[in-house]
Amino acid sequence: MISIKGQYWQELQEQDELIEGTITLGCGETAAVEALMEMLRTFHQKHPMVKFDIFTANADLVTEQMDKGLVDIGLLMEPVDVKQYEFIRLGIREKWVAVMRADDPLTEKETVTAKDLTGKKLILPRRMNLRSEAASWLGESFEDSSVYCTCNLSTNSTIMVEKGMGYSLVVEGSLPFLDFTKITYRPLSPEISFTSVLAWKRQQPFSPAASKLIEHFKTSLDKKKQTR
Repeated sequence: MISIKGQYWQELQEQDELIEGTITLGCGETAAVEALMEMLRTFHQKHPMVKFDIFTANADLVTEQMDKGLVDIGLLMEPVDVKQYEFIRLGIREKWVAVMRADDPLTEKETVTAKDLTGKKLILPRRMNLRSEAASWLGESFEDSSVYCTCNLSTNSTIMVEKGMGYSLVVEGSLPFLDFTKITYRPLSPEISFTSVLAWKRQQPFSPAASKLIEHFKTSLDKKKQTR
């Protein structure tokens, strides 16, 4: 026989399992995506009726969709203005690298400097904040180089590099499936790196599923901090 207290907790558990709906998440191509997907995996184990809709884009486009109410939660790579959002900063460094063909002479170096890229054709991120960071890092070399293309996501810029169209500056975490017989990369020196944040709009009415996922993010990340 189940006690009143036991029946109460059983009903709560059943309600928890019955949470359903679709949560829309926005994210770019970064190292932090792996941590995000792991948290989605464990959340889905608890709430198998919840579905996910993933919108892949840079932080500018993700925040634009969040402001329109079309994305519930965004994984945003800094620098990004989070004044109007609740957010959790992830402790994952997004390091920049220079992508090049596997037969490029710069592969002989352990790191790539701005001087190494002087006079080279460059493919930079389309996002203005990141482009400004790249220009600052390049310094005088920026004026002597040819920035003839900007790309929203690293997949297309990597194909351009493979075709011999230049060097691409991207974050290392956006390159998990490179064919190293054709394409490789080297870290930048001095290093450029940023962190990412999980963000959602302040005072936004969320569905039960989205609210539960935010709770799950907080709990998961708190546990991770405690085990360090």
